[in-house]
Amino acid sequence: MNAWRRTTVCLLLAAALLLGGCSGQDGNVVDALSDKIRSWGQGQPNTGTLSVHHLVQKIADAIKNDGTIDQVYESIPDKQRDGLTLDQFQQYIRFLRRGVSGQVTSFSDMAQDERDQVRDEIADQLPEQPEDLGGLTGFWIHYQEIGRRESKFAVYVRSVEGQAPDLFAAWVRKVLDLADLATLYFDALERSDAEALAVLLATQPYSDDVLDLRAQRLIGFYRNNITSQAKDFRLTQARMDRIGFEEFGIINPDQSQAVSRNIELLCQPDGRFLVEDILPEVVQPDDLVVFYQGKNLFQLGQVEDDETVQVRSDDLESIIGAPERHDDTVCRTAANGVSHLNLTYRALSLRAEGTCFRHSRWSGVITDLNLFDKICSTGSGLGPGDSVEALLMQYPFAREAGYVIRGSSEAGPVRIRFNLSGEIIDSIELTLG
Repeated sequence: MNAWRRTTVCLLLAAALLLGGCSGQDGNVVDALSDKIRSWGQGQPNTGTLSVHHLVQKIADAIKNDGTIDQVYESIPDKQRDGLTLDQFQQYIRFLRRGVSGQVTSFSDMAQDERDQVRDEIADQLPEQPEDLGGLTGFWIHYQEIGRRESKFAVYVRSVEGQAPDLFAAWVRKVLDLADLATLYFDALERSDAEALAVLLATQPYSDDVLDLRAQRLIGFYRNNITSQAKDFRLTQARMDRIGFEEFGIINPDQSQAVSRNIELLCQPDGRFLVEDILPEVVQPDDLVVFYQGKNLFQLGQVEDDETVQVRSDDLESIIGAPERHDDTVCRTAANGVSHLNLTYRALSLRAEGTCFRHSRWSGVITDLNLFDKICSTGSGLGPGDSVEALLMQYPFAREAGYVIRGSSEAGPVRIRFNLSGEIIDSIELTLG
């Protein structure tokens, strides 16, 4: 290097140190280096060893400019590529770019507690992972879109004390395996290929019938409820144990709108993959209708003439009989004249608000209902004593929802909770409001 270039480099390095001291962020010393210095580094022969920060700078540069990927790869010493081919490096960088949607501005070290959390999560997800995760080192790539606040995306390399830092080829290859899975998954959704999708979902702990139903529901959701395309989904994380995507322009099954939703694709300890793409379940209108021995009792949240329909005890008890008790302990009238009833019958219990005449008859809006006998059921046929399999054939994503399904009725929001005993429905709670 001639004298003027050496002087220029020294001045730029001094300026970078000053900028790094003002920023208060680790790693910004490297961030402040000019594009000119980086271009000189890329033009140098493939010899020597890159520091961990210089290695991450190479990754950031490749993400920043697609045209430099080949040059960046060639500028990384062979031993620090850890056996990655140019093709693998190209695929990896282009995949990471899906997580950096704006202009790369800088990078910084990941905090120690953040690195520890990632290592612990991977160790839990992949307990047989032979690679030493102790050397896993994380960095944040900072980027900014026009008119938006700065965001960041995590990238990782391996840096073991006493050894040259490298690209951690095992990490990269697992990320690429997950990226290939994502391609197959989104392709099956785009082609509405329920059979292929069910195969990709087969590692989930469900029967073939439930998997087929989940596949059909997912296809319908992506076709009718997501306005963005797979190529526009933003990568939220790229790790050897999982990758994630944020999808935009969402219309929920209940027709409410959401800015975005997230999905994950994970590696499992047995080497198989798991797709976590959970759809929100919505109460089916039929399940607001309650039956007793096949006879229609009432509909929760029904409205007529702009008023919530009140259930009359005469109509109800002509079918299910009298309550176990109806006295001051279970029926109290408030100062405003509204009676609050908490009654238990042979196969169900209920809460209602309305009027009561001397604890002999009542009329009111049922707000809470608990079905605990198999002679009761909802309109879809679900009732105590039915299997979880039967429940999942009505609500295939119920398990992820904690077996609590929400929705709306004519009178307001409703909720159904399925209480289980093993693999059997023990009781069903319906709530209005």
